[in-house]
Amino acid sequence: MLCLTSQATHTGTAGLFLRAASFLAIFVIASGLFASPAPAGAATGDLLRTIAVNPDPGCPNEFLFGVAFDGQDLLVSCSLNNVITRVNPANGAVLGSISVTEIPSEQGIHSISWDAKNNQLWAGTMKQGVSMNNVSVYTISLDKTAGTSTAMLRFEATLGVRFAAILDGLAYDGTDDTLWVGVDRSGTIVHFSQTGTQLGSIDVLGKLGGPGRDNSGIAIADAATLYVANAVGRQVFSVTKDGGSINFFANAPLPPNFPLEDLECDSTTFAPKSAFWTTAGLGLDLFAFEVPAGQCAQGGVLGPVPPPGPTPTPTPPPGPPPPPTPGDVCPPTAPFFPETGFCIDNPAIQAYFQGRGGTDTFGFPVSRSFVLLGFAAQVFQRHVLRVHPDGVRPVNLLDPDVLPVTTVNFATFPANDPALAASAPPPTTPNYGNAVLAHLQANVPDSFEGVNVQFLQSYLAAGQQAAQMGDFGPLVALEIWGFPTSRPARDPNNANFIYQRFQRAILHSFPDPNNPAVRITRGILLADNLKFVLTDDPVLLSADLRAQVQNSRFFNQYCPNNLAWLCRPAELPDTDLTAAFEKQQP
Repeated sequence: MLCLTSQATHTGTAGLFLRAASFLAIFVIASGLFASPAPAGAATGDLLRTIAVNPDPGCPNEFLFGVAFDGQDLLVSCSLNNVITRVNPANGAVLGSISVTEIPSEQGIHSISWDAKNNQLWAGTMKQGVSMNNVSVYTISLDKTAGTSTAMLRFEATLGVRFAAILDGLAYDGTDDTLWVGVDRSGTIVHFSQTGTQLGSIDVLGKLGGPGRDNSGIAIADAATLYVANAVGRQVFSVTKDGGSINFFANAPLPPNFPLEDLECDSTTFAPKSAFWTTAGLGLDLFAFEVPAGQCAQGGVLGPVPPPGPTPTPTPPPGPPPPPTPGDVCPPTAPFFPETGFCIDNPAIQAYFQGRGGTDTFGFPVSRSFVLLGFAAQVFQRHVLRVHPDGVRPVNLLDPDVLPVTTVNFATFPANDPALAASAPPPTTPNYGNAVLAHLQANVPDSFEGVNVQFLQSYLAAGQQAAQMGDFGPLVALEIWGFPTSRPARDPNNANFIYQRFQRAILHSFPDPNNPAVRITRGILLADNLKFVLTDDPVLLSADLRAQVQNSRFFNQYCPNNLAWLCRPAELPDTDLTAAFEKQQP
């Protein structure tokens, strides 16, 4: 799974989850006020029950998100707060709520999954507003009497996110005491131990009903099989845990345009039938639809499931980590970024970063300082910065010997246009700064095919801060982005995505998830992908990018057991990757 999203920071937490207001009329008509009866002779995929949670549990975003079933109560989350609401599965009546502590308030509880073997709730969160690919997984021992419970952080992980930062796939697997996790439409289901060790992954990109219909909710079928939903198509697929077989299982009977989100098995409420419960990502309804008896593992456990017992004693967290080794701790003067776990401790890089727009331009740091081809360097999400004798300069990431890519995670970028690249004014041009600005105005538009792509505006914004200090802004922006090397072009697989290629970056214009009528423009996280290439990341390096870099000197070079942590030092002379991608402490 690959972190290709071009937003390094989040713009409006609550808005990310809001669905189109026009769907609300459908919701009112479809949901009603009370539970709907099960149809006679129901079969796989048939609607068994629709319940409107009543009274409103007070979700800040006005819709339910995660759903779990503990054998007695439905448990629902809202994603924008840390409250679990208990719901009667027969009629939707709210039975009480449980406020959860020890989860940062800015995260909120996303997908949830009941663990019948250990009588606890697993909960997934994401760090909204800062980084869109950091997942935290907790266990919660629910105290229904007190109405408060404490969450225990079990592990954190970094997952690739192509669209919204929503964790809507989480399933406890009682067949081997593990977890399956998927971020909304990321195209990959990741298998974790309970301590966060990655055990494997399944590529489902484009395999759940076609392109654009990628993963949302997850549930356990049996010891060999998962159920994986796609949100857009409102379908469920059976997926073998080795990824070898993916087959259509059922259509979810949701109203039109209601996305299918979380999944949870229930073998009790409709016995002898089994059912999926799901939320629809819009409104306060819960839907149950039929699964053949014995083919859905309630609480992750096959066979009869005991009702929830008394609250267990939480397993104590692991002891303190060993003392840090030199270089692990950031110096007091170095700004530390908890979003990624790295600081900027090279003074020259720090000054350049702060004077050229900070995270808006570069994203967060994703490496320590290290030596790359003879120069001090640091990798950020969008750029790699190197300290040259005459100052800090970004690497030309799209050069033929670095990342000459046209597809990453099946997003298709415009190819290099040699004629356009050759038309850039040379540095010897009289009034060079003005010539550069004229070239940019002629070839980098703010409007393309009637769409407000804001490419020129976004490009020049990188130089605005330096311009306030007396520099010529367009030349500073040129230093960061380079000259345009393509015209704007739409992604052939998603016409809403429009890209323009430059020497050092690719700008990406896409609809604002809060308001699709508005566009957002950001740089693609290219340098993040160079890191995935260097480390041959088994999850985040996409198959299409891996195929393009097999012969690159940067591919699979990170070897901690080797001198300078290099796998093939002859290919990267004067380079030292020692601990370059090992996280630091503030």
